[in-house]
Amino acid sequence: MKSFLILAVLAFAAPLANANLYNFTYKRIADNQFLVGQIDGILQADGNTIVVSSIVGTPSLGVVPGILLPFVVSTDFSNFNTPDLVPKVTIDGSFMDILAYSINSNTGGSGFAFAAGNLSAATYGTNGAPFVGFDGVYGAFGTGYGENFFAANWTISPVPELSSANFLIFGVVFLAWMRRVASAQSSKA
Repeated sequence: MKSFLILAVLAFAAPLANANLYNFTYKRIADNQFLVGQIDGILQADGNTIVVSSIVGTPSLGVVPGILLPFVVSTDFSNFNTPDLVPKVTIDGSFMDILAYSINSNTGGSGFAFAAGNLSAATYGTNGAPFVGFDGVYGAFGTGYGENFFAANWTISPVPELSSANFLIFGVVFLAWMRRVASAQSSKA
């Protein structure tokens, strides 16, 4: 029984798998509100860049409930119609190129945009400064709002999920333990 428990603990201590879901948080400067949400994306080979496929659920801003943001594009694509760009964020915040909106337009609705290290941050009315912008329910003080982006205010981490390997290891250990228990009981009889 003791060895079973040790093996079971080791099986569940195996690395957690990433199901391509990431929790993110950004603390705004103007009002110290936190934008909190979740993205679906694929971590690239560099171990830092995440190609974003969607915003999951409804990100919230402080105590303000969020709304669905089904349209996610590259800020460079939106601002300059640069082809073949996909929305990306980095774990360390060094490159941010994502625009998430409630309607298929960058002229209205609600949403947010992060730009750092991309063409939008370098040229789009910011004098080369990284920026973050908010509209609609995500706007500061109920209006559209933008400010300089600070990587130190950005955090993102994978959503932990038990991997299939953990369950496979647990199953093998459990079967071995059951076989041992059955063998011990038959030898007593």
